[in-house]
Amino acid sequence: MKKIGMMAFAFSLILSAPVFADDMSSSVTVKGSGRVTVTPDLGTISFAVTEEGKKAEEVQEAITEKANAVKDALSGAGLEDDHFKTAGIQLYTNYDYSSDVEKIAGYRGQISMSVQEIDIDEVGKYLQILSDSGVNQIDGITVFYSGYDDAYDEALGKAMLQARQKAETLAKAENAEVTGRFSAEEGYQNDSLRSREKAVEGNMVMAAMEDSGAGSLDFAVGTSEVEAIVTVCYEIQTGSVE
Repeated sequence: MKKIGMMAFAFSLILSAPVFADDMSSSVTVKGSGRVTVTPDLGTISFAVTEEGKKAEEVQEAITEKANAVKDALSGAGLEDDHFKTAGIQLYTNYDYSSDVEKIAGYRGQISMSVQEIDIDEVGKYLQILSDSGVNQIDGITVFYSGYDDAYDEALGKAMLQARQKAETLAKAENAEVTGRFSAEEGYQNDSLRSREKAVEGNMVMAAMEDSGAGSLDFAVGTSEVEAIVTVCYEIQTGSVE
């Protein structure tokens, strides 16, 4: 009586024991992946206003005034309050190391904010508004897709289909056929597109601001992929073994 050996590639052929020539039941475990291409339709802009000065109180007052001016400009352009967020306020001490004695040279303040979940077509418009209202630091832009869950379900279906096709190919190579499914396990899900997909470095955005004229800045986003991965164990039935 011959046993079926372990198969190469990334798949394993698992034999049940004992195995008889006239009643041979085995299983094959495979991985499947599915992808759906989508175009992100929402964006978040993270930015900050900064100020430096000799006194901490003066710096705090200056950055607060700047932040309020930015908020007013955004509201005036139609941004609703629930799309605006203040992420944090920081105050740093600047030191003078030019002599042997460490001295406080002044203070640097920063208020971090974000414009959240706006239509992707409005990102350029709000970037221009931020630039015009005195924002001097863009930390990044994230884009995401509002229909992520539906796209992932579609990708999951494609992954299961691919897994079945792989199992049938492996079974056929051993003169067997798939007769059922033992188990299915969902693999790692990279759901970053649900909230964000890709970040644009702040210095790149600032360069675009400096070169722009009046109006709205150009901002384009390409397509992204939603991926699902599954691991499935199928039952296979072999023919007689000599």
